[in-house]
Amino acid sequence: MANTGNEVSSSDSVSEILLKEQANKNDGGNKPPTYETLFSNTENPIQVHEQSQSRYQNIGLGYEYRLNSNKIIEIEIDLDSEMTLSRRELRVLLLHEFRLGLKATKATSNICGTMGKDVLSIRTAQHWFHRFKNGNFELDDLPHTGRPLEVDMDLLKQLIEQDPHLTTRCLAERLGCSHITVETHLHELDKTWKYGVWIPHELSPIQLQQRVDACVELRTSHRNYQWLHNLITGDEKWMLYINYTYHRQWLSAGRTGVATPKPDLHHKKVMLSVWWGVKGIIHWEILPDSCSITADLYCQQLDRVAAKLKGKQDRIYFFHDNARPHVAKSTRQKLLSLG
Repeated sequence: MANTGNEVSSSDSVSEILLKEQANKNDGGNKPPTYETLFSNTENPIQVHEQSQSRYQNIGLGYEYRLNSNKIIEIEIDLDSEMTLSRRELRVLLLHEFRLGLKATKATSNICGTMGKDVLSIRTAQHWFHRFKNGNFELDDLPHTGRPLEVDMDLLKQLIEQDPHLTTRCLAERLGCSHITVETHLHELDKTWKYGVWIPHELSPIQLQQRVDACVELRTSHRNYQWLHNLITGDEKWMLYINYTYHRQWLSAGRTGVATPKPDLHHKKVMLSVWWGVKGIIHWEILPDSCSITADLYCQQLDRVAAKLKGKQDRIYFFHDNARPHVAKSTRQKLLSLG
């Protein structure tokens, strides 16, 4: 059946039931019922008669709400589900209990026993009872003072685009809000506060233009990779007998991963010398223990590499680093003699 006029429905909230009941008492008057007139007694606003006391009674699958001695409203409530009341509805119930002359703790017990276990705390009830005792029956929240929680997102985007180095406190000062609010809205914009990349040095306009010209020339010129087939390079590398690897691990909270020992300061290793080209390894050799690379030894190695390349390539471009044995006078003479 549809709910029309001031007829009470089981789906109505407590505050709506109270308002409709008061409207029925007014016999369709033009003055709308208010929470203040709802609990006021025109003869004596302070005195509350026993027959006009309102209370909640558990009656099995529902609750019985008594507004006066002649009117009983049955509210069907699912006890297994937790009721959701607004702040204003809770304050209406607190004002009702205060009119009955109850204490804050008793009022909390009555409301929680009827509407839900954790719908109201004793601390909140004491706060509102203190306000009622001081004659303050305003149930709506007053406008809050202090800094606003909302931020002009367009202005925030404009500020960080103009100067990305502005801190949250500088932005908060310009926007007139707290720095926590600014930080929250920056996270909503997917902004993170991190450092830039270190570079060796800042390039001058001439250097930048030179790099641009080189890139344009490489893009427009006809590339020829045939010279790579004549390129030979080589180097030395210390090879460890035991290689420890350090990997991440998926662990539960409070658990420590498998320990990985650090390599010893003087671990066992050998020196590997290797030469290669685009087709693969050309020559490699492992140096004996207690032997290091010198200019004379490097020249002997070049002779062995040249012997393996003899008759296989017409032209060779040899490329190596500027280590001391590689740039020694005897090494340069050896490379000239090999052609």
